[in-house]
Amino acid sequence: MFIIQTLKFRLIHFVILLLFKGKSEYLVTLKFVPTFMASFVMKRLSLAAIFFISIFFYSCSYFLSSYEPPEMVSHGYVGGVTPANTQLFNERSYPVVQANWPGPGGDKVWLAVNLGATTPPNTSVDTRPSSAGWYFQFNRKQAFHHNGQQLSPPWKTSNINEDKKWDIENDPCRILLGDRWRLPVIEELRAFREAPANSGGMGEGNRTAAFNSTLRLHAAGFLHSFSGDLRNRGITGQYWASDQFTSANGETLGFADESGTFGGSKAFGRSVRCVRDE
Repeated sequence: MFIIQTLKFRLIHFVILLLFKGKSEYLVTLKFVPTFMASFVMKRLSLAAIFFISIFFYSCSYFLSSYEPPEMVSHGYVGGVTPANTQLFNERSYPVVQANWPGPGGDKVWLAVNLGATTPPNTSVDTRPSSAGWYFQFNRKQAFHHNGQQLSPPWKTSNINEDKKWDIENDPCRILLGDRWRLPVIEELRAFREAPANSGGMGEGNRTAAFNSTLRLHAAGFLHSFSGDLRNRGITGQYWASDQFTSANGETLGFADESGTFGGSKAFGRSVRCVRDE
């Protein structure tokens, strides 16, 4: 480190000497100072310049060396999960965020965008497919993507009735991101919804509160069970928990003008926001 700093100083000194080379003669020509003073003045100016430019470079170096880019998690194509084996879906990288609300899930790391998303939402009612990410039916690992006109892959199941929560082997968070990642449980989503806004929660608010929270959830809409039709994108946000409500319904966090948790049909396609166990 000492050698590097010495080289930096020598380089700066060399640049200053080049900048001030011949300037004492120039001062004499312009009669700013007497001849015997010109060399003295230029030496003092060059030393001052070296000092201030050195401070500038070292400050920039310290700032850049102390900057840490945000953590990202990534995955590639996974058969049976990724909507299709095409360039549009094969690579995903997600920023993460540290929660800080009281209660379950409030001390964990979460994805900062929906699973499958490539851009964060700009507003609570963002309708871009790139921000919506992928949709999942309850206890099914297959992801669906809807670009506003077309669904990928084709819809297959319009009814799910089984007395079980989301199996770990079907959890798309775990499959795509690793063993420490999973879908949230309903207690974590409830704690997030009820937590005050100054702690990063929703404060029991609406979709605007969801977007202004630490997780920046938005109204990505959902896929209807009949044929996977896209509904309410830009109006409603619906996010799965891994718990079931009944054999036909899974626990869900939903919001529009208001918010709440409810049992939603397992055959609907809904958004997923993953959480990590440390």
